[in-house]
Amino acid sequence: FVSGGAWIIGYRMWGFLLGLALQRRGVLCVSVDYRNFPQSRIPEMVDDLGEACAWVKQNIAEYGGDPMNISLVGQSAGAHLSAMLLLRLLGLGSPTAGRDESPSTVTARAATNTTANTAANHASPPPAILRGFPRRWIGISGPYDMTRLVPALKKRGLNSDLMEHLSGGDLDACSPLHLLQKGAADAKARADCGVDTCCIPPSTLQARWPPLALFHGTADKTVDWRHSADFAAALKAAGAPDVVEEFFADKSHTDPILEDPLTSGHDPLLEAVLGLVFERNP
Repeated sequence: FVSGGAWIIGYRMWGFLLGLALQRRGVLCVSVDYRNFPQSRIPEMVDDLGEACAWVKQNIAEYGGDPMNISLVGQSAGAHLSAMLLLRLLGLGSPTAGRDESPSTVTARAATNTTANTAANHASPPPAILRGFPRRWIGISGPYDMTRLVPALKKRGLNSDLMEHLSGGDLDACSPLHLLQKGAADAKARADCGVDTCCIPPSTLQARWPPLALFHGTADKTVDWRHSADFAAALKAAGAPDVVEEFFADKSHTDPILEDPLTSGHDPLLEAVLGLVFERNP
């Protein structure tokens, strides 16, 4: 589970109540941290999540978990960052974009990418990823279009320059929606991939998509629910074969992770997440 926090106050304990609710239903929940701004920008935050996911994959069996049934779940900014990680694993977009590096730094790094590394970047991902890591991705109350988010955050009292700083001045490269709409899985994006990124040729991309789910409350005043609706449409257009989307009437931005887990009544979003984790048929 990847918590939100507007990329500046994210903390793993924000997921405590949801994690407790999941634990009570037989699901292990690993709530992970990532460096916040200004210690890092979006690409570095995605780096941190990649390391956290690799740790879970390698170690969760020691805690009684199933390494072949790992769900990557994010809420708010955590949904955005986890979506960025998923697209990076699929070779959609460059992990170097948005780091606000000078041209000389980018050139120097490119020179160190040997022919062997370049060949490795175009190879199929390791068997562990092909076997299903993550087994599925679930985004809750997520913002997926950074350009559209700027005026919304300004109304909520955040400086309008925050998104520019977070993205290193490249909002499109840090917007999952734009990465899909602009067809970022092209030769240039694959050539720019780092050695730790698994790039998949477009011809085989559709076969690599894990099941995806987007959940959003229609009463969300922080991130409009249409972010999830538009991203779901873009995912389908990009060839993702298994995309679930559900919009919950009168649910706010934080209801799914704070208010609802505190209640003892029926929690439709939690039940939807559990249905995916346990792979129950609708």
